[in-house]
Amino acid sequence: MTTETERAEPETRRDILRIWGPLGLVTLLAFVLALRWVGPAPPERMTIATGPAGGGYAEAGARFAEALREAGIEADLVATRGSRENLELLRAGEVDVALVQGGLAMENEPALEGIVSLYLEPLWILAATPIARLEELEGTVVEMGAEGSGTRALAGLREVGRRRAARGPSGSVK
Repeated sequence: MTTETERAEPETRRDILRIWGPLGLVTLLAFVLALRWVGPAPPERMTIATGPAGGGYAEAGARFAEALREAGIEADLVATRGSRENLELLRAGEVDVALVQGGLAMENEPALEGIVSLYLEPLWILAATPIARLEELEGTVVEMGAEGSGTRALAGLREVGRRRAARGPSGSVK
């Protein structure tokens, strides 16, 4: 013979499933939808590679860090020799953000992502006598910026590009 308790047990299970089952499914669906459209929380701390003390990138980094702090994110600034070192630190994973002169990161670096241009960075050429073309500087001493700076690196890339453009299909120099 079955007792009343044994008969009530399956009914209680059914009642529990009838009430909590749909509620559990709705909760699971809400969680899945939230994961789909809600991004991850911002980090609590970021490390930013800036540039030499007193330079433009150091100032921009300080302002960026202040904005992050106002948003509740701690920011540590790392003074460096310039854009090349900043890029190396970013590639090595030693910093979270690097202020880098445009044109230094190569297109075949999918792990690096540019976010925003901070400001226009013209290349100024100051000469004792007027010049019309860069070729007129050939054979003269030209200061290209500090070792590790983006200006020096970009000047080197321009020179490599000019050498490549001067070569014919067989690699001979024109």
